Amino acid sequence: MNTTGRSQIAIVSYGVVSLLLLAAVIYSCIKRYNEPLWYCQQLYLRQSQAFLDWKLDIEPEHRDVDTVEFKGKYYVPYPPAPGLILAPFVLVGGVKTWLAYLLCSLMAVWSAFSLYGIMVRLGFSPVDRWWWGMAFFLGTGFWFCLAFSFSAAYNSHIIVCALLLAIIRECLGDAQGWLLGLLFSAAIATRPMTVFAAPFVLVALWTVQGRPHSLSRFAAHVAAMAATAAPLLAFSLWFNWARFHNPLEVGYGFTGFHPSYGLFSPAYLPRNLYYLFLQGYTLEFRGQDALCGIEPTRQGTSLLYASPFVLLAFFARWRAPLVIAAWASIIPCLLAVGMCSYFGFLQLNCQRYAFDYLPLIFLLVLLGYQRQVRRRQTILWKGLIAWSVGLNVLTLGLLPWGNRFLTDFVLFFRH
Repeated sequence: MNTTGRSQIAIVSYGVVSLLLLAAVIYSCIKRYNEPLWYCQQLYLRQSQAFLDWKLDIEPEHRDVDTVEFKGKYYVPYPPAPGLILAPFVLVGGVKTWLAYLLCSLMAVWSAFSLYGIMVRLGFSPVDRWWWGMAFFLGTGFWFCLAFSFSAAYNSHIIVCALLLAIIRECLGDAQGWLLGLLFSAAIATRPMTVFAAPFVLVALWTVQGRPHSLSRFAAHVAAMAATAAPLLAFSLWFNWARFHNPLEVGYGFTGFHPSYGLFSPAYLPRNLYYLFLQGYTLEFRGQDALCGIEPTRQGTSLLYASPFVLLAFFARWRAPLVIAAWASIIPCLLAVGMCSYFGFLQLNCQRYAFDYLPLIFLLVLLGYQRQVRRRQTILWKGLIAWSVGLNVLTLGLLPWGNRFLTDFVLFFRH
């Protein structure tokens, strides 16, 4: 067979696999939409409606397990950015769960656009772009969070992921301070732990496209970033203060959840780091009499087991300024998140809080893969991508589909 024939077969094969995976994603979203969780379903939508009504609190009849009561009013204990972003959707369509899916679908498209731009700027071939697009969107917890994005507990991860990828894309390009200020403040006002990405952003402003700026030009970019970031960050602080009389209190301190060592403590690190790095893929039987309803443990699967290709991050060139800055952002964020008493339950085959820094890890993964391409050592990593995608296909596609037959089998023997 000539080269043209092999190329055509490869294109068709990639296309067929892409369509099958897209069908699996759509199926998992529809499945979860029809069988939603019992909590946090519409909290950001309720917050958006409160903003449109010029209020900060939500109506008592709309309280949920995650809402908090403070001085006779009920509040959503989350940062404000997702509620602000959803407000135009709620204004047009009302408080409808499908609007959260619509927003997160648009954010997923934006994330794909940003990741494509990142890989183009890094010089990736079309085939490698396909593989690493699959790795990020279908081989990590992104798929899980998208399928569960009807819930406020999950759609914030999709939003912050889109913002962080856009930040990285801009940092690898012109690194305009005013734009980075808008994106970075929105990320912080969605997931506050993303503030630890500041070293990466500042180094990107200093070394635009690998070339150091003059001090005056760097100062001008930082000033522009501060000017555009200030309004949303100031609003976030005021939002917290107006509700709870503390600019740094998002509301978790007033929930009914009072762990022995507080909301944040180094005491939680051993447990959380175990789940982040070592927890395997464990299936559990649920349903009536624990005989059906197979799914992975709801504590999640470790990053190294569910997405082992992240080990490529250690192959990125350590002396590069952006690589050093990325690690200087990732490690403090990882440790800070690891000190949280509540580490992401419910989560299937992922550790969803890792999205506060996972886009930065993925940049290092791409840089590490570049070095492996030069050494012609890519087969192993593509195999690990296939493993990661396969686990998500099993978890979010095959198990929910197969559980129907398992349930029928079990019920057949009921007396």
